[in-house]
Amino acid sequence: LMKHELKNAFVSLNIIKKINGSTSLIGKKFSDLSISKQIVIKQKNLGNYLEKASSDDKTYKIDASLKDGSKFFNIEISGIFTDNQCVGILILFKDITQHVHDMETLKQNQNTLMERERLATLGQMVGGIAHNLKTPIMSIAGAMEGLQDLITEYDKSIDDPDVRSEEHTSELQSHV
Repeated sequence: LMKHELKNAFVSLNIIKKINGSTSLIGKKFSDLSISKQIVIKQKNLGNYLEKASSDDKTYKIDASLKDGSKFFNIEISGIFTDNQCVGILILFKDITQHVHDMETLKQNQNTLMERERLATLGQMVGGIAHNLKTPIMSIAGAMEGLQDLITEYDKSIDDPDVRSEEHTSELQSHV
């Protein structure tokens, strides 16, 4: 094909046969195929890639999918050259649907694993904080219990005729 006929491109018959149900593609333009209306091309400029492929020997890769999202493709566009002149363009569709689904599953599993790790770390942190709070509280509770015992003992000794008032005073001063 000549440069001005870029829309006439070779198409992978196998993919088109599966999707389009037709093997009669000779002489048809890619834009005339029903599959071309079903494909969503992420880079949007298929024409630019066709033009680039007709002017150099590079292979251009484009991500695409069917409009309904049921299939995902890598489209490779390469020029076919004879004597440094483009005689055609090869457009190859690679079905990467399974790969896309596997990557989505992998991402979901990775996110789940990260969330579980965050929750485990949070649980350990909360446990550490609880322990750090419990230790001084238990010390205070122990001291309170000791003071309660002293108060109870003091209250009992007030009415005790065997305990003199000087002993109360000296006992209070020794604990202060």
